[in-house]
Amino acid sequence: MGWYPVLWIMLFTLFDWLCGDTRVSPWGLLDGCFFSHGAPEGMLDSVIDVLGYGTIGLLFQVFSAS
Repeated sequence: MGWYPVLWIMLFTLFDWLCGDTRVSPWGLLDGCFFSHGAPEGMLDSVIDVLGYGTIGLLFQVFSAS
């Protein structure tokens, strides 16, 4: 339980750097959809998974759509 604040800060910093502000970039909306999908489950067991595979998936979606 003590590592979760560190992991959440890392996750927020990474996705804020990748997606940017939702008022400027549409990729922030994709990020919001991604997190709202996992929010009902609490996302407590998948924070590390999102830091790894979620980032790779988001980058793949961004580069394939661009």
